[in-house]
Amino acid sequence: MSTVRFYPWKWQLASGLGLLAAGVAIAVIGSGHLLAMLAGISTALIGARLVGKAEVRQHGQRIERIALSGLTLPAGWTIEPNYPLKSGGDLDLLLSHLNGTRFAVEIKSQEGALLKRSSFGKSEELLRLNGKRFEKDPIEQVLNAASHVSAIPVIWFPNAKLASTFNLKCGVIVVQGDQHQLKHAIGSRRSWFRF
Repeated sequence: MSTVRFYPWKWQLASGLGLLAAGVAIAVIGSGHLLAMLAGISTALIGARLVGKAEVRQHGQRIERIALSGLTLPAGWTIEPNYPLKSGGDLDLLLSHLNGTRFAVEIKSQEGALLKRSSFGKSEELLRLNGKRFEKDPIEQVLNAASHVSAIPVIWFPNAKLASTFNLKCGVIVVQGDQHQLKHAIGSRRSWFRF
């Protein structure tokens, strides 16, 4: 089976570089006119923002590829990366066991996350390590994907510096750490001793 690589960041990079170059050219050519300079600077800033977003997306894909390339599971497990969803898009990873248990895994490139609970613990939110919100809510994303494939939702941060696993009230398993931490969280680790 051939794998088609998907580069969602390429159009952002190309557009960003084009706008950046056009903006600089407009600002230089129109240096004697205030409106032309402002238009050029604004265009260049929009281009720079698109280039920055493309770099973030490219980094995420790189972390995902690295995490998937080294992932192995014991016999009885199936690994399906980039599993297409009928609703559009894809699931980063679908793990299935012969017993019917399935895990819908979304891989995140950040170095971990913080769990924020409301005063009485009624609501939960994942935040970046710096305390800021994610651009897109990873909990909502994985819950949506998991519902389409009838699987247990998992958010995996393979690049996390501190290994930990915790369960959210909504049923999402958050795994921070390498593939060993993921295997432990889904219950696929082989025992080092046998009877």
